[in-house]
Amino acid sequence: MTSSLRTSTPVRLFVDDVRFPPDKSWRLVRTAEEALAVMRASQIDTVSLDFDLNLREISPGVWREFAARDGLWLVERMIEERLIWRIPHILVHSANPVGGARMRARLLDAMSA
Repeated sequence: MTSSLRTSTPVRLFVDDVRFPPDKSWRLVRTAEEALAVMRASQIDTVSLDFDLNLREISPGVWREFAARDGLWLVERMIEERLIWRIPHILVHSANPVGGARMRARLLDAMSA
């Protein structure tokens, strides 16, 4: 882990491949792997999660779909590494109703176990 990722100030993390966070108080990450690295290295106050994380802007206004880990994969890693118990506020903002529901259900299931 690099020291450039470490922070003691609580971070509001916005995980989305396309959209931007609501304001500049959020840290934007585009991939599940990047989100996991920030969560491991930082004190997270709030994380807002998207399900579909497979689009990349290859040039201005031109998007391509790539094979990528999705939000459910990220939720599973957060549970496996016990990160969900260190993050006071976990939100799912996905526009994918099925994927978002699966993420919410898995989080609720893990927290009630």
